[in-house]
Amino acid sequence: MTYWRTFIAGLLGGVFASVGGLSFIYLMALTGSRLISASVFAFGIVLTCIFSAAAFLPSAGRIIEQGNKYIFHLLFVLAGNIISATMLGFILYYLSKSLTGWQALNLEAETLINIKMHIPLWETILLAFLCGPVLGAGVYGYNKIKNPLLRIIVVYVSGVVYATFGLFNLTTEFFYYAIGGAEIYSLGQSLINLTLIIIGNVLGSLAIYYILHRVRPRADQPALLSNLLKHRKH
Repeated sequence: MTYWRTFIAGLLGGVFASVGGLSFIYLMALTGSRLISASVFAFGIVLTCIFSAAAFLPSAGRIIEQGNKYIFHLLFVLAGNIISATMLGFILYYLSKSLTGWQALNLEAETLINIKMHIPLWETILLAFLCGPVLGAGVYGYNKIKNPLLRIIVVYVSGVVYATFGLFNLTTEFFYYAIGGAEIYSLGQSLINLTLIIIGNVLGSLAIYYILHRVRPRADQPALLSNLLKHRKH
């Protein structure tokens, strides 16, 4: 995949993350139920997988398999995710200020951002870190499972868990900040928080891919042993 196509796939990934984020804050404002909101939000993760859009998280962990050359791929994905999510967030921000009935989106996003800006820095990194294994395992299952329904269920459940427990995914966070945080917090404050989220996401994604990279050879051992026994018989 060329870098241009990677960037386009990253833009699409940001759009799907924003769709999920929009459905989450809309349903939170409407129902107040995090579980209901997360159940709809997760379809954004499913759409990302179905349409082969690129998401920085959990793609960052693949550098373990792909090597240093994958860094440029990740940077284009990251740029695409951030640009599309931030642009859509600002569009909705201005709509929420000018259209009757849309103010609830801005207020709900403000609530989310206020909570995230006032937690300890270590908790920000931890919640961002945990997002890596949760979404990473879901996407890994989607890519490896052959049954079309089961693979969707696996990635969907990972999305529900991520949103229900309030884990931090950098693409969705840029979307939320554009809607509800831009007028409250300075650019410096926002960038510090978002940078910590990026660091946590990268570390979490690296952790899950390292574990999966180490486990997969063990899963192949029975087949290797069977082949060795066949050769000895001959």
